Amino acid sequence: MKNSIRVFCGFITLCYACTATGAEPGTFKGLDVYISRHAETMGNVTGDYSHENQCTFSPLGKEQIAGIAEKFMPYDFDAILVSPTYRTQHTILPYLKASGKTGEIWQEVEEIDCGANKVPPDFDIPLGRFVEIIPEGEDELVLRDPSFTRRYEPDTKEQVIGQLTKGRDMIVERFGNTGQKVVVMCHSCTGARLLEIFLGLEVKGRFAPKNASLSLLRQNPDGSFRMMSYNDEPCEQEMYWTFSDLHEDEAKPVMQAFLQPKRFLNPPTTGYRVQWAIEKPDGTILFANETAVTPIDKEKNLASLTIPIENPPYGQVWTIKSALFDGDTLVSEWEQPLLIPSSMRLEGRWLIKAGDDPSWSKAVMPDEDWDFTQVPGGWENDALPDYDGIAWYRKTFVVPNTCLEKWEDQPLAIAIGAIDDADETFLNGTRIGATGEFPPVKTTAWDEPRLYPIDRDLLREDNVIAVRVSDWMGGGGLWRGPVAIGPKEELKEALRLSAE
Repeated sequence: MKNSIRVFCGFITLCYACTATGAEPGTFKGLDVYISRHAETMGNVTGDYSHENQCTFSPLGKEQIAGIAEKFMPYDFDAILVSPTYRTQHTILPYLKASGKTGEIWQEVEEIDCGANKVPPDFDIPLGRFVEIIPEGEDELVLRDPSFTRRYEPDTKEQVIGQLTKGRDMIVERFGNTGQKVVVMCHSCTGARLLEIFLGLEVKGRFAPKNASLSLLRQNPDGSFRMMSYNDEPCEQEMYWTFSDLHEDEAKPVMQAFLQPKRFLNPPTTGYRVQWAIEKPDGTILFANETAVTPIDKEKNLASLTIPIENPPYGQVWTIKSALFDGDTLVSEWEQPLLIPSSMRLEGRWLIKAGDDPSWSKAVMPDEDWDFTQVPGGWENDALPDYDGIAWYRKTFVVPNTCLEKWEDQPLAIAIGAIDDADETFLNGTRIGATGEFPPVKTTAWDEPRLYPIDRDLLREDNVIAVRVSDWMGGGGLWRGPVAIGPKEELKEALRLSAE
């Protein structure tokens, strides 16, 4: 479970390549970049992104357009950059008419492939059809460059990131360190990745701009940017702990806890430190300590705690209470449950193969031509990008005698977290469960935790779990944990906590 605390975003000091940097002392003026998404269309409502739906606003979208002038007027934007699409031009038009300002069409901020993640930019981007300015906006909208009349038509994910990176660079070069306010009227996937590119983060679509919302990026004196607001709210960031299995360290049972930010970590002003305490269900405080936070990066393992657990009460839920400080300033405090596990994790590297063959459920079969994927994680993040269809997962594991002794005669089960969309699961060739329905019926259970009871007699010295998965939209595969084998009631509680 990830009970979290919201933390106001401070400065992002990572400085990427940009041009408006290095201002003389006392001369820095900065730049505010607002990212906005067009009003809601019927494509957003139905999931059918046909041309007609993308050019038809929903009832809510019409309300958003009607209110856009009143919402934007207080900002008095110095420059308005608009994606070439029909829906972005129509969304911004009432503000342009009311303010008497001119919007510039920027091909660099047009809608892009939402699957463009974790790739380097390629700036050699093909051009496609001509830009069309809507008739209603011929007096308020102009091309940024009258000689550049075509829209980009990237063929690869690298070209998509190149298009957006080019847009960021052009914005910084033209407006950086001017003290101006610039608004970019664009799209969901475009806006999400622009936020990441401005913040110097790996591009992977962690943000989700809402229709007709505003998110603010503010330039720092070193040329980098920090996020001030997100979707019309002050910028906030969730912190949480993840936990290792219970294991032996110097002959003593311990668990590791790792401090994580939900999206990214802002560097501290002075220095982060975390105070923590472990509380039993009866209110007894078992441990209390403090550790410095020395992050390697802004996205994971910001601090590590070693928690000794003598005579482990397997299946019991304790509470870890935490407070994060920047110097002497309290940044956040939060609580979250800590399940003392006797189960054995099955997460990590699994085999995967696209296609469908009933023989792939067998305990023993050739797998030399299979690929590897991370579980949990979803197959489109690594082995099978952009794949919709059927694929199989396989994992070989050994259950140590120490686990069997801890489990005693408790009923056992296998937890597989959540699977997008439907699955059939086998242990050593025996079908132990299924959730959802495969095509042609197509009943999705993408967010439903899987917990499949198993007969202890099914276990062997070497065990193989095989999972047949069908995905017809979305990420696909075993995307959320926990994935483990152990006592049924303990795993049931672990699934409940992870889903909250």
